[in-house]
Parts: sequence; C-alpha cells; structure tokens
Amino acid sequence: MSFGGLFFRGIILIMKGRSFKNIAIKTRKAFEAKRIDKSILRKLYTQYHPVKNIKVFMNRATDLFPNLNCGVASVYLKHVLGKGSIVNGNYSNNNHTFLLLNKKTIIDITADQYGGPKVYVGPLKNPWGLRDLRKLKKKSLVRA
Repeated sequence: MSFGGLFFRGIILIMKGRSFKNIAIKTRKAFEAKRIDKSILRKLYTQYHPVKNIKVFMNRATDLFPNLNCGVASVYLKHVLGKGSIVNGNYSNNNHTFLLLNKKTIIDITADQYGGPKVYVGPLKNPWGLRDLRKLKKKSLVRA
C-alpha cells in the first residue's frame, strides 16, 4: 500500500475515533441527565443479563450513575453504536465492564467510579484489562 493510502486510512481511523468519542460523550451526558429511554434500556439489559425485577434494578441504577452502571452503560453504548463486544474485564483491581471494538479499542463511560476518566475512547491498555480466562477456569476447577 502506498504512503497516500496509509495516510488516508489513518485519517479515516482518526475520524471514526472522534465520532466514537462524541457519541460516548453524548451518551454519558444523557445518562447523567437521566434522558435515556428506560424501556429500551430495560429490554437491552434483560437480553444481556436477566434480572428478576428489572424496573427496580434500572431505577436504582440510574440513581447511582456512574457507580455500578458499567454493564448498563456498555449495553446501551453497543446499541447506540450498533457494534462492539461487551467485555467483563477490570479497571485497576476492580471488576469492570466496558465496550470493546475491533479487539483493541475500548469505550468506557463509567471508569470514574474507580477514579478513572468520565469518558475514555482509546486503546485497551493499563489500567483496563481483560480477565485471564485460564485463571478463571482454574479457580472454577478448584472450587468444584
């Protein structure tokens, strides 16, 4: 590929990154202002992780935002963007859920519950991490 082609491809990636960041910022502000359609959010979250009394759960979640909302926010971001994988990983030493795009870019609008940024769109890097599935499997085997 020529330098011009690589340059153009880089510009496209930067533009996409900016639009992802804008969407993440707008979504964060909508959560803070409690302007997210709760009926859509209940449906999305129930598909992701069924909860016994979803209405009570969602009312409590919106009152606590950003605390304890990483899964809720990630499900909604995936819906808004129409892409991504919801990842159960970690932020520092805390269990944390965020949206992963193309296996290397994350979007996180709730890391501030652990002292991180309000909105992060960028590479998967420390203090974000993916859980080591081998360790989880070993722990499961030990408990069995």
